[in-house]
Amino acid sequence: MTVLIAGGGISGLTLALSLHQAGVACRVFESVAELKPLGVGINVLPHAVRELAELGLLDRLDQAGVRTKELSFFSKHGKPIWTEPRGLEAGYKWPQVSIHRGILHQILLDAVIERLGADSLRTSHHLADFTETADGVRARFIDKATGKPVMLEKRVTNVRNYTSPFWRSALVNPERRCLVPFTAFSEYGQVRGADGKLPLHWFNVPSRPIASFAGVWRPSEKGDVFAFLTCEPNPLVAAIHPKAMPVILNEDDESRWLTCSFDEAIALAQPYPSQLMAVTD
Repeated sequence: MTVLIAGGGISGLTLALSLHQAGVACRVFESVAELKPLGVGINVLPHAVRELAELGLLDRLDQAGVRTKELSFFSKHGKPIWTEPRGLEAGYKWPQVSIHRGILHQILLDAVIERLGADSLRTSHHLADFTETADGVRARFIDKATGKPVMLEKRVTNVRNYTSPFWRSALVNPERRCLVPFTAFSEYGQVRGADGKLPLHWFNVPSRPIASFAGVWRPSEKGDVFAFLTCEPNPLVAAIHPKAMPVILNEDDESRWLTCSFDEAIALAQPYPSQLMAVTD
């Protein structure tokens, strides 16, 4: 059984973590195309902190928030009106934590991707309706931006937005980076030929019979899968495919890609020099 969770907000992500901890498979579907840290400061009361602590997230809350000990109200002249202790100071077993709502959301999002895998969260999936079946439910999702049905088995092979939660969770972890070896790669041209088809052009690195793209991998229900980073195209590729090109690593940077920090890894995502490449039809 797989539980489908409609909504990737604080409640939905917390539910996903709780189900995962209990050994129940689940998947989160979120309407927006990209989850972003939004909101203002909030107070997470002790009963809520208890649940997050049970999920092993108390240390992350402490790093990003403040344990509130006291709540006070003052007049406009600065005179105290009322004060009461909060959290541990009030006798609870768990603290009250003051934190930005967006940061709390990001903590939960990172934890879901780390523990359940990036495939467990689907963005641009708005729950349109569902029907009961003999063994569960059948849900129908649409992309709210287009109103069109969403195919759940769609695969993503190119990593363009390095800072999106979907990809950042893999990029920050060197163990989730990989090398994608290739002998040549192809891109379609922009002008159709006499047959009405776009021509296919092949690129390679003549001095390196086998070169490598900068990649990331993750486990999925159907086995390990990978994607490779893309960047702005160099002049050679841009003349044929102006949108992007794969990130080709220099030979000396391949081992570095697998071990360096997130910032260093992103710095390696640069267009490969045109003069070191060749193109054929």
